[in-house]
Amino acid sequence: MNTTVMTPPRPLRERMAEDMDLRHLSRATQRNYLRDVERFATWLGRPPDTASGEDLRQFQLGRKLITPRTRGVCRRA
Repeated sequence: MNTTVMTPPRPLRERMAEDMDLRHLSRATQRNYLRDVERFATWLGRPPDTASGEDLRQFQLGRKLITPRTRGVCRRA
């Protein structure tokens, strides 16, 4: 008989922090990764752990279009 105990899922941010600690990433790198996930979630409009591969691709394509040169143009507009 299989008696697997189900633990409740932990919030994504907590899991990410634990994984990054296990990989010995610097605090600065961890902070940057968490910031980028927050940006992605804002763009997505829902929790990032519900995103599809296509959602991530579209986000990355949109970020690629925003270069330092076009960022300045957008600010001046």
